[in-house]
Amino acid sequence: MVSECIVHVFDVMHALDTGKQVRKVHVQESIVARSHIVNPDRFSVKCLGYIERYPEMADHHQITFLQAMEKVLQNPVEAVSPDTASKIISVAVEKMVFDANVSPDVQQAASDVLVAMGRRFPGEVIDSLKFVLENQPNPMCLTTLGRLSQGDVSGIGPRLRAILEHLMPVLFEATSTSVEIKLAVCSALRNISQSVGEYTSGPGGSPDPTVSKEDFAPVMKLAFMTVLKWWYSPYTSSLQLQETVVGSLTAMATLLPVETVRANLTWLMEATLVLHKDGCSGDTLGQNVRNIVVAGLAADRIWLKRSSYSLLGALHQEISARQESSLDEHSEVLKSLMLIANTFPKKVATFEIEQLKSSSRTGRAASGAILGYLLIAAGKAESLGAAECSDGDPLNCKLSFLQGSSAIFCSVLEAQRSELKEQVSEILGCLQPCLHILTGSQLRVVVRLAAQNPEQAAETLLSWALPPDRSGRTLWRAMGTKDKLSRRLLGILMQKLNPSLPGDMAQDCVSAARQTVAVTCAVRELLANPERAGAFEKVFPQLFKALLLQMDCSEESLRFSRMVGIHNQDLSGALSVCRDTVLALQYLLVQTQLGAVTEQLEEEAAWRKLQSPESHYEGIRLLARAMARHGGTMLVGIVEALVPLLSADREQHRVTAMVFFSEVGMWLSSPLMAPHSPINRLLGCSRQPLRALLVKSLISRAQDRSVRVRLPLFQGLGSATAAQVEDHGRELLAILHAGLKGTDVAEIVDRKQSEAVLGALSALLQVLPHLRQDSINQNVIADICRRVTLLLESADAELRCAGATALGVMCRCQAVRALMMRELQDPSPEVTEV
Repeated sequence: MVSECIVHVFDVMHALDTGKQVRKVHVQESIVARSHIVNPDRFSVKCLGYIERYPEMADHHQITFLQAMEKVLQNPVEAVSPDTASKIISVAVEKMVFDANVSPDVQQAASDVLVAMGRRFPGEVIDSLKFVLENQPNPMCLTTLGRLSQGDVSGIGPRLRAILEHLMPVLFEATSTSVEIKLAVCSALRNISQSVGEYTSGPGGSPDPTVSKEDFAPVMKLAFMTVLKWWYSPYTSSLQLQETVVGSLTAMATLLPVETVRANLTWLMEATLVLHKDGCSGDTLGQNVRNIVVAGLAADRIWLKRSSYSLLGALHQEISARQESSLDEHSEVLKSLMLIANTFPKKVATFEIEQLKSSSRTGRAASGAILGYLLIAAGKAESLGAAECSDGDPLNCKLSFLQGSSAIFCSVLEAQRSELKEQVSEILGCLQPCLHILTGSQLRVVVRLAAQNPEQAAETLLSWALPPDRSGRTLWRAMGTKDKLSRRLLGILMQKLNPSLPGDMAQDCVSAARQTVAVTCAVRELLANPERAGAFEKVFPQLFKALLLQMDCSEESLRFSRMVGIHNQDLSGALSVCRDTVLALQYLLVQTQLGAVTEQLEEEAAWRKLQSPESHYEGIRLLARAMARHGGTMLVGIVEALVPLLSADREQHRVTAMVFFSEVGMWLSSPLMAPHSPINRLLGCSRQPLRALLVKSLISRAQDRSVRVRLPLFQGLGSATAAQVEDHGRELLAILHAGLKGTDVAEIVDRKQSEAVLGALSALLQVLPHLRQDSINQNVIADICRRVTLLLESADAELRCAGATALGVMCRCQAVRALMMRELQDPSPEVTEV
């Protein structure tokens, strides 16, 4: 900062005056220093006084004074009087050129001061440099002259020709001088040429009508031909000098007479390409190519069009070599490429699309990045094939740019479609920003391209961000209009709904859930056309199942993350994907005309419960209830899809299926399912087979090794109504019997097993009072009675109490009592009549 620099100067002043080491300045001195910032004249005079008073001061102190002056002089230089300016220039030139005892760093600091002074006093600075150059070709003086030409183009513009003329004598003498002088001369020529181009090529032309580009052509031609000879000189063998020579020549070419440019364009291009092959920097390549293009546009557009592939090849190779995932829009390479693209848009699109066929991975990545950049680089007034949109509405500019560039891009795609089968992914990535604004015919080109490689197209679209953006939705829907392609894509998408998830870590679950959400959203868009409603209903059960599993996984991921204290970022990812999964389920239900389900779940706060580990299974129960009430024929397919989950290896999936089935089983037997109810009519003849399938599945799980699986089953049975028990008592009793049969009293060794037995007994107590005589199987009741009696021998008081209570209820149940008495077979009537 300027204030810190000034404070340090006062520090140095104190050290010089007292002979002590540099110390920290006091607050009061710091305030005084800041007050000098607004008075460059007084501060500069003070600094100059110290430089003159202590001529033997150390180099680093001199640098401190010079840098402080340069920073202060960047503020309004008008505050410096002519006398002070003259003194500053004189001291700076002395330190930069004539003081043999100072280091290069001091010389550079003095050069910086002269460039700062040149903004307000260009004539005085140029005259001082001219005086030096008339006596000796000093490299720092030449470098400063070149930098001065760029320091303030509008202020120095009228004197650019004078600067160039002062440079010419040195140029002629430099043929036999040192490499250092040649480097300085070429750098100065490059800077001056760029400044002339900026000064004379503004929106309204040159600010000074007496200064035009043509005025520089004769002297530039002379300088160009002189420097061109250096290329063939044996003294121009170093890469640094070669780069600087060609850089100055390409810069001067933008100001040469037309005939001179035409005669040398091919040489300039070949020299640039040779340097690139020899390892010159990317910025050097970009600057040189840009100058060649500018010169070619003015002198020989046909040559430029014919040679553009060679220039594009070098630029493309440079971008590939950097292996960057994204492009630096400020790089000279990209600026040059954009200039060619604005001039010959179709050639650039064709070239880059051809590069997508490259065997090099970095080459293909570079093409994808370049094409993507060209398609979204709006505002650059000159667009790919669109019109100059300057001074228009920014949004209209952007749309015009995208539409124009995408039109050219799509026309090239159509011409090469059959050859681009392996490049579908890269091309779709390039087109992503503008897919949603393509015309119908352009979009059909993209769809035909996707049809060349549906697997790659699906993989690419699924990798885009969630939820799908407008471009992704647009392309999925467009592909859905083609029968053959949509069927192929649907098959690919359904194969990706893999319920077996890798590992137990949270990140695995998050990745799998994202895939499922992406597939669900893709299928929804692919089959969004009303004509595809039938196809959507066929895949609905599998999509529903996949989302249910991924909600399981997300819930498990959250539970796991909290348990082991996973990093907040991972926990946030799990929460996000859980929300996305629930949102995808909402979309799915709406798409299948099941709005009543979503409304009921909204009223019961089920969506929120599904996303929380603490209430996840309550949310599943509410979802099952809503599907049983409003799912209609869809419920049959869902049940069939979920039945295999009851035997899944993953406990989480078995629990979810059990919670869902126990709730659906109860609702299928509720009063709402009476023969003439709307729901029953909706299910039609599917009701009885569906109930039979559910009962069979639940009985098979009554002895599941996991208590977490058995408990939801028993809880569901315990909530059965009297009417449900009367209608389906035989099936309910069979399930409860299976649950009690799974564990002998001697095997009840932990709390979880006790909970399972207690859950079965609790359900049994709810069912027994409502059993009809014809629902009771003698063998089943006898076995239940024996097992309940054995509980009285348990060491667990809670189990003994539950057993005694169950026996009491069984004795009071008329349908069971007679069978119990026969089972007891006590010879004493007093016992059997108790």
